[in-house]
Amino acid sequence: MNSRQRVIAAIEHRETDRVPVDIGGSIMSGIMAQPLTALRRHLGLEERPVKVYEIFQMLGEMEPDIIECLGIDVLPVEPEAIFFGLKRENYKPWRLFDGTEVLVPGSLYHYQLDAAKSGANLMSTARVVTDVLRPFDDTLNPQRLAEQASSSNGPLELLTLRPSDHDRVAPLLDGLPGVAALSDKS
Repeated sequence: MNSRQRVIAAIEHRETDRVPVDIGGSIMSGIMAQPLTALRRHLGLEERPVKVYEIFQMLGEMEPDIIECLGIDVLPVEPEAIFFGLKRENYKPWRLFDGTEVLVPGSLYHYQLDAAKSGANLMSTARVVTDVLRPFDDTLNPQRLAEQASSSNGPLELLTLRPSDHDRVAPLLDGLPGVAALSDKS
């Protein structure tokens, strides 16, 4: 049985030669980039950064080598932009919270807060940052943000915005001590 026959037979409740495998055939069966990186390493596949094709859940793209290795039967057929209007193109290097190196769609702005550069203004800066960025992350809390930035070794990664959202918030955050918006545009 080939993959198509196997999946159709399973959907029709007929016997198959094996259970169809679906990892990454849709955003509902996707795998996050960090565990996908670990899985690639465990399987002895070439080590390279995983492409994050869906940044809301940080889902990694299944590539031909892992599809073949695992015998995956279901492949994605999705629009070029899934969430936030970000097209899956212009991939740029990015580091996840745990240090895992990945590739993310380009033309994003990555916001950081550096406590050392904020100095005595850290708490007031944290309040403004929280107010401005709350529409994108309603869990932001100024006290917690200031504490995390103070205990961080270097700038604290806040969040990533697409260009249209960056254009809305940049005028409100420009000039705040310790706040940086880094573009990944080449």
